[in-house]
Amino acid sequence: MARYLWIVSGIEAPPGATSDWSMATASGKWLGALLGATVMSAIGAVLGAVAWYTRPRRD
Repeated sequence: MARYLWIVSGIEAPPGATSDWSMATASGKWLGALLGATVMSAIGAVLGAVAWYTRPRRD
């Protein structure tokens, strides 16, 4: 998680973007990192649920 936040914090505004561009601000970078981590967690939860419900079971 810390590595993801570190990578996202290196995002710079694209050329020609205004200074109020949401991802150019520190809060925008943190928000993007938080939302990205949330999406990755949701994907992990879905894959975990699929693995759990399709596991071999003893009778």
